[in-house]
Amino acid sequence: RERLGTVLYTALDMTRILVGLLDPVMPEKMREARISLGLGTEGIPFEKLTHGLLESGTELPKPTPLFPKMQVPGAEKTPAKIQQKEKPTSAASDEGKEWFALEDFQKMELKVGHIRTCRKVEKSAKLLCSEVDLGEGRLRSIVSGAAEFYTPEEMTNRRVLVVANLKTVKLMGEKSEGMILFSDDKGKLILIEAPDEVNPGVTVR
Repeated sequence: RERLGTVLYTALDMTRILVGLLDPVMPEKMREARISLGLGTEGIPFEKLTHGLLESGTELPKPTPLFPKMQVPGAEKTPAKIQQKEKPTSAASDEGKEWFALEDFQKMELKVGHIRTCRKVEKSAKLLCSEVDLGEGRLRSIVSGAAEFYTPEEMTNRRVLVVANLKTVKLMGEKSEGMILFSDDKGKLILIEAPDEVNPGVTVR
């Protein structure tokens, strides 16, 4: 039961972060998403878009679909036996997706970073502060919400992917000058790493 609670919390928290990041692109839909998550109608401040800041115990209203299911008028019904044999087409799997222009993705600057040191953030059970080399002649301080999954020692000396052109924010009193990328595998954060032979500061395309 405790594990299930952690998984559900992480899934909702990551959804909250994605809603905040997509707000400039789809403001009306993300407003509906915030209401569905029990976050109210106001936008989420950028400095709040980090893992572990969702308030526990938030009551969720009855969910409604953000995007209506597409219906093809006049389409003939396919017999059940034929439907079982048919494989889903790419068009069917793309139904209801929100597509973004290549230019939107290109605004994000992804670089390889080398974590030189890492430590826990005081008074926080979920945050780590890493000093990351991005080939700039200095180290960047980057806060991540991975303390439940990695120790500072496990984070140190890793080559990671970093969103390098985010505005500097303060989280729990710590300056954060970027975002280290993780994958979310059933509620568990897994560090996305680059090969050791890739130098810090190399752009990811």
